[in-house]
Amino acid sequence: MVKLNRRTETKKEKRSYPKGVKRPTKLPSKAGKRGNKNGRPRAYSEALAKKICDKMAGGKTLSKICKLAKMPAYQTVIDWTNQYPEFKLLYQEAKDKQMDAWAEQIVDLSDDSIMHPAATGKAKLQVDTRKWLMSKLKSKRYGDKTILTGEDGGPVKFIVEYEDKPQVDESDLTPDGEKE
Repeated sequence: MVKLNRRTETKKEKRSYPKGVKRPTKLPSKAGKRGNKNGRPRAYSEALAKKICDKMAGGKTLSKICKLAKMPAYQTVIDWTNQYPEFKLLYQEAKDKQMDAWAEQIVDLSDDSIMHPAATGKAKLQVDTRKWLMSKLKSKRYGDKTILTGEDGGPVKFIVEYEDKPQVDESDLTPDGEKE
């Protein structure tokens, strides 16, 4: 006597066909249908946009967020910034907060590398990468500041000197403008 469990019974019921009906050799193709039932979401929703921006503000990169389940593809999110002005504002705000989160991550990475000397090289690379990105993406706050000052911190003075050119007498010139 063969004992079937619930899972195999369900599968067997789905595959059974009435008498006289042949089982199709190939299932109908879904090509051309616009359904995205089991794939990544493409439709914009405020809830999904807020979820993406919250994760980004927490320090995750957009590429990592888009690799998570139930998240749209990277290019879809970038397209949303062009299509929906309200999302563009949320996205820009999240990017600003992401820089602040990265600043805190730098401190954590540095502290953790002290406790685990073997991971110092990896931590240094992570810190340097975050610092470089922050200096480029939010240069006013995290970029190197170059201040030009003159003597004793005063204003910069520019001295321009002109050389005296010898005067050319116009009577010495030929019609071509050259000297005789």
